[in-house]
Amino acid sequence: MSNKMKGTILGLLGSLVGILFWVILGYIGIISGLAGALMGGAFIIIYKKINSDDTSNYSYIIGSIITIIEIIVAEFITLAIIAKANDVSFSFALSIKDIQISLVIDIVVGLILAGIVFATIIYSQKKKDKQKNDNNVINVKQASSDIIDAEIKDVRINDDDTDKTNTLL
Repeated sequence: MSNKMKGTILGLLGSLVGILFWVILGYIGIISGLAGALMGGAFIIIYKKINSDDTSNYSYIIGSIITIIEIIVAEFITLAIIAKANDVSFSFALSIKDIQISLVIDIVVGLILAGIVFATIIYSQKKKDKQKNDNNVINVKQASSDIIDAEIKDVRINDDDTDKTNTLL
């Protein structure tokens, strides 16, 4: 199994913890948006730990898609649990205007916080990649300079070369 696949699977499993966190917070009546941030951040962090050299946007795109789906699923799971606890059908609970508004607010807040986390992680990662590339350029320049210095030191002038130079002058 490739590192990309391992990172994706483990990132997904790690972000599923965010669903559990979302459901618990939602059940006790707290807006669960923070869990949305946890979902998105967990996926990217776990993926990048396994694929530290991957500079593509794969993790951000897949992480975004997974996070959006997980936030929506988590909110509906929370609603189903609350409806069951109150002996009300899920469809009835979903038809209540205040619950619909609460559902939308929770999802939007979760998406905004997840977006902030994504933006922060992406900015941080791009900054690290730029520093790594800058360090590689500096290392290449230093290595080139060292090679040139070594070649210059290896050049030996013998008496024949000196005589030829004097003749030309």
